[in-house]
Amino acid sequence: MPDHTEKNLVRAIISADKTSAELCVNADCDRSVVNEPLCLTTMLEAGIEINDAVSKELQNFIKKAKALPNKEVRHLISEAQLPKHGIDGTVNWISNDDPANKDSKKKSHYQRSAYTIVKTDDIIGTYIEAQPGIDGRDVTGKTIPAKEPLNCNINFDHTIMLNKDGDLIAQLDGVLIHKEDLATIEQLLVVDDNVDFSTGNIDFLGDIEIRRDIRDRFVVKATGNITVQGFIEDASIHCGGSLEALRGYAGRTRADAIVNGDLTTKYLDNVDAEVGNNLSVTKEVINSRLIVHGEIQSPEASFIGGTLNVSKTFIANILGSVGHVKTTIFLGSVPKLQPLADELDSVINQFNEHKDILTDKIESLNNLAAQGQLSAKEAEQQTEYTFDVQHIDATLDKATPTRENLSNRIETYRNIEVQIHKSIHANVTFITNDLVYTIEKDIRGPITITEDSQKQLVLKATGSKPQPLAEFSSVRPLTHDQRSTINNLEK
Repeated sequence: MPDHTEKNLVRAIISADKTSAELCVNADCDRSVVNEPLCLTTMLEAGIEINDAVSKELQNFIKKAKALPNKEVRHLISEAQLPKHGIDGTVNWISNDDPANKDSKKKSHYQRSAYTIVKTDDIIGTYIEAQPGIDGRDVTGKTIPAKEPLNCNINFDHTIMLNKDGDLIAQLDGVLIHKEDLATIEQLLVVDDNVDFSTGNIDFLGDIEIRRDIRDRFVVKATGNITVQGFIEDASIHCGGSLEALRGYAGRTRADAIVNGDLTTKYLDNVDAEVGNNLSVTKEVINSRLIVHGEIQSPEASFIGGTLNVSKTFIANILGSVGHVKTTIFLGSVPKLQPLADELDSVINQFNEHKDILTDKIESLNNLAAQGQLSAKEAEQQTEYTFDVQHIDATLDKATPTRENLSNRIETYRNIEVQIHKSIHANVTFITNDLVYTIEKDIRGPITITEDSQKQLVLKATGSKPQPLAEFSSVRPLTHDQRSTINNLEK
C-alpha cells in the first residue's frame, strides 16, 4: 500500500478574499494517489463549489501532476465570478469648448469662456439614469453583492427639459448655473471677478453684471444691459440695452463700445462709442469719438478734445480746456437717418445730371428734325432718349417725396440746444447746417446755444439777449474733409 502521510496529500488553497482556489501536490507525493475522488474530497472539505468549469480544471490538474512526478504542482482550480457594480446616475454636461458642441472650434485664450452660454433648444447635456449591478459568486458559492448605484441627485427647473432620449434641452437663452442640487438657466450673468483670461470673452443673451474690471483687449457682448462695477480698460463692449460703467472707461487703441440704450459712466478717456439713446458722464470725456443719438446729460462733466456727434440737447459743465485743445462737436446730426438722406441726394443728383445730358441731346435732334435733316437712326435715338427721360421723371417723382419725408423726419428728431454751466474754451468747434463755428476766445457760463429761424447758431448768456455765435467765433463753410468726417462718424 502507498504511504498516505499528510505531506503526500493533495491540498486545497483558497485566497483570503475567496476569489481564487488552487490545488497543490508536493514534489515527493506518490502520484498514484492523485485521482479525481481524492481531489474532489479535498475540495469539498475546503468548501470549494464544484461546477463544470471546476471539474474541467480538476482534470487538467491531475494530468499536470502525473506529468511532473518529481515537482511541486500548483494549479488554479477555481476563480470567483466578480460582481458588476451598479453605475451611478449622472449628467454629462456639454461645455462651450466640448468637441461634442457643434459650435466648438479652436479658440484663442481670449475666446475661451468660463461660462456655459446656451441658446433655446440647445442640447446642453445628457441625463444618465442609475444602472443596477449584477452580484458575483466566490469560489465557495457564496454571493458577492454588487455595489448599489446612487441615483442622480441633480434636479432641473422649467428652464431645462429632459426628453425621452435623455437629452437635456435649454428652454430659454442664458447661462447654465449649478446651485447645489439644482441646474437652471439664468438670464442674468454675474461675473464675480475681473473679465480676463480666467473668464475669456463673454457673449451673452441677456443681462451681465461684472463685479470688478474688464481687462485690456477683452470683448463683452450682451443682448440686454451691462453693469460694470469696476473699470473698463482698453476693451470692446457691445450692448443691446444700456451700459453702466461705474468707475469709468479708459482706452488706448482698441476701446470701442456700441450701446443701443443709455451709457452712464464716471469718465471716458480715448473711447470710440455709439450710444443709441442718452449719454451721462459725471466727471470728464477726454479725446473720445462719440456718436450720441439722444441727449448728452452731463451737467458736471468736462468734454476735452475728440469729436462728438449729438442729435439732441447737450448739457455739460465745460467744453474744451485752458490749453485750448481742439474739440469738435457736430450738432443736430441724425446718424440713423442722415446717411439715407445723403445717399438719396446722390442718386437724385445723378438722375438729374443724366436727364440734363439727355435733354440737350433731344433738343439737338429736334433742331435737326425741324430742318428736315434727321436720319432714321437719329430718329430712333430721339425716341430712346425721350423714353429714358420719361423713365427718369417717373423715378424722380417717387424719390423726391421720399427725400422730403426723410427731411421732415430728421427735423422732427434733431434738436440743437447746448447748455454750458461754467465755460466754453477757445478752439471748440461747433458744426451744423454745413457751417463751422470755431470759438476764438474763452466764454464764461452759464450760456445756452441754439439756432434761430435762419438756422444760424446763437448764444444766450443768463440775463442777456441772444447774440449770433458768429460774434464769438470764426465761421466758414463745411469742407469736403469735414463732411467726410461726419459721414465716417455716421457709419
